[in-house]
Amino acid sequence: METPVTKVTILALPTAANAVENLRAGRGEGRSGPGSAVLVAGPDAGAVGEAVAGLRAVGIAAAGWVGDPSDPAVREMAAELFPGCEVVAAGQP
Repeated sequence: METPVTKVTILALPTAANAVENLRAGRGEGRSGPGSAVLVAGPDAGAVGEAVAGLRAVGIAAAGWVGDPSDPAVREMAAELFPGCEVVAAGQP
């Protein structure tokens, strides 16, 4: 049984790519723990998809958004994909 997701963190593409590299190298658990999900946002669809795939490969619930991470629609999409979850941008509590 999967752990229910209660928090979604929006990560800009460079931050998400670094998190994936750290996870693959066994350095830390990144910005997501049990009960958390990540929404990767950035302008490059291929890079967003690669980051999402990398996060999913290590067991983190992840989705992607092609566009500006600060666009209010990103939060709306995160809330729609992960209903009832707290949505935060990286760097916010």
